[in-house]
Amino acid sequence: MLAALIGGASASAALADQNPLPDAADAALAAAANGEALPATALAPVTGFPRASTRALVAVCETCHRPDSAAIPGIHGRPAATLAGMLRAFPGQTDVTVMHRIAVGLSAAEVDAVAAALAQASSP
Repeated sequence: MLAALIGGASASAALADQNPLPDAADAALAAAANGEALPATALAPVTGFPRASTRALVAVCETCHRPDSAAIPGIHGRPAATLAGMLRAFPGQTDVTVMHRIAVGLSAAEVDAVAAALAQASSP
């Protein structure tokens, strides 16, 4: 499905055995393309990919959570337990937001590491 969306049927056939996305991701893409609600399986974390470093994960956070953003709250210097609790709450929510998609992909160890790093950091 992904290859077909990118490059047509020939690309789809050529990449069919190289598609790193699970069937759930293909189902989510098809649902989104048809304006349908995401299937429940689309909310599951994708596994099998190399894990990012804590610094790389913090950089993802800092993309939106900047001191100059009035709409998105700052997260630097907040208590680690507060940040970890907030991250752990997102996967249980039914509203699929950008934060939900990010948080659902984090392991428990990554949540703890990111929360600790942000708690010790001052604004970038």
